Amino acid sequence: MKKYKEVKTNEESSKRVKRSIVLMSILILIGITIFIGTSYALFSIMINGEKKVSLETEEFKVDMEDGEYIKIDALGTMSDEEGKMSKPYTFTVKKNPGTIGAYYSLYLTEESGELNTYYLKYELKGTDGSIKEGRIGTLSRFNINQYLEAGRSVTYELRLWLDKDTPNSEQGNSYQSKIALEGSQIAKEGTVVFTYNGKEYNEKSDNNTVTIPVDLDSDENAKVLVCNNEAIPSYEDKTLTIKNITKETSCKTYSSLLEVSTQMDDTYSNIVLIKDENYTNEQIKFANKTGAIDLNGHVITFIPTNNSAGCLVYAFTGSNIVLKSSKASGGIITDYSNAEIHSNELVCAGRSGKLTMTSGYYGSNSKNSAFATVEVCSNGTNDYPILNIDGEEADNCTANIEDYHTGLCIYSERAAAVKNNGGSQSGIINIHGGSLVSNGSAYVTDAPGGETNIYGGYFRGNSCSVSTAGKNGNTKVNICGGDFASPVDIIATSNTIPIYYRNGINWQNGSNPIIEGTYKNNVQLKPDLNCSY
Repeated sequence: MKKYKEVKTNEESSKRVKRSIVLMSILILIGITIFIGTSYALFSIMINGEKKVSLETEEFKVDMEDGEYIKIDALGTMSDEEGKMSKPYTFTVKKNPGTIGAYYSLYLTEESGELNTYYLKYELKGTDGSIKEGRIGTLSRFNINQYLEAGRSVTYELRLWLDKDTPNSEQGNSYQSKIALEGSQIAKEGTVVFTYNGKEYNEKSDNNTVTIPVDLDSDENAKVLVCNNEAIPSYEDKTLTIKNITKETSCKTYSSLLEVSTQMDDTYSNIVLIKDENYTNEQIKFANKTGAIDLNGHVITFIPTNNSAGCLVYAFTGSNIVLKSSKASGGIITDYSNAEIHSNELVCAGRSGKLTMTSGYYGSNSKNSAFATVEVCSNGTNDYPILNIDGEEADNCTANIEDYHTGLCIYSERAAAVKNNGGSQSGIINIHGGSLVSNGSAYVTDAPGGETNIYGGYFRGNSCSVSTAGKNGNTKVNICGGDFASPVDIIATSNTIPIYYRNGINWQNGSNPIIEGTYKNNVQLKPDLNCSY
């Protein structure tokens, strides 16, 4: 499972910035190495190198009170209260004197190791009053974005500890990472030059945000807004708002999400729907792209006219796509008014693509389809497509999107809500949260390879919550958490694929799962199940 890691920040764009441009992009790396001892002991920090190390660029200076590297040996499990009282790693970020201030961000990069980082917790506290805390291995990981006036500084205290519920299976594992500091120089209350639909604008920037009047309501070719370099666009009341703007920001309207998938460049992009869309047999395939698709409260309706249209939204070769809806009631749905049409998935990850779903409604209302709503598929043993499902429980997850407002809902009227496809030889699925509901199986695999890790989520199915079907293979299913309920049975097996689960899981029908199927002996309780990924 070592193939699963966060995509590295693209440093090439910063290297291409000419010195003649006011905007300066820089990158400072602070090494962190964490080792877990063979037995748990008290928290201790050992420093490699000299104390009070400094790294400096033209714009920023970072002073590290405890040296450039952290090495933590024999890290002990502890409660959050104990962890927040532990000895911190201290460093200071200073904006060098100059005419204007600058924005900077702190984030983790170049992560590796066997430790399940879901159990590695942190608190990052700044003297400016900022506090970030959570688990390194989830979407609540720290990501600081701050503004510093020229000559000012912020001192940070970083504390790391292992969750008190860390299983013994994590002993001997390791985790390595770097903290990256990336900055861009721009006046906080000045003007910024940026590009929108090919035209250069020079607008006042307030807290790195600009607004310009523009009428997109009557423009039939303006259905999607896209900004590069992590700038976030929004449109309301004939006003375009762009947050996190810099001199390198370029925004553009597109006529469809399909057009975006074929024409957007390879830099990080925020993609925001501003109108509903309909598709028939098209595939919106993102290849070698990185970005976040925000449905923004709008609905994409899939109306296939044949049984070979294929998946609608596809995170394909080398892509890293986040799918969400920042406003209520956004989603992707099917319309099978033609009863003869019964195939086609809604959302897929395949061929080394990575897809993360965090919010929105994704529903198939076909009573005939044997195809899942969300799938992972792979044509090779080393493709390693990754699907991450990590959202809040949906307020309502039914056949009707009108019932849904918030959270993450993946619904299927007949087939699986989520599936590791039978052609997948190396697909990886990590389920941390959200609602998976089906009148068939909430989750199913018939893949000959790959792996599924269920850490959380709400599984509901009129037939079963988790099942294996079809081909026998080398894939496996690890159930490490979640909330399971089914009126018939919980786990069903019709092939030799193993399903492992551990104690402490919420089986609504009892303390243990109900198991059915020809190969029911392949469902095994493993108290020491290793749930790392």
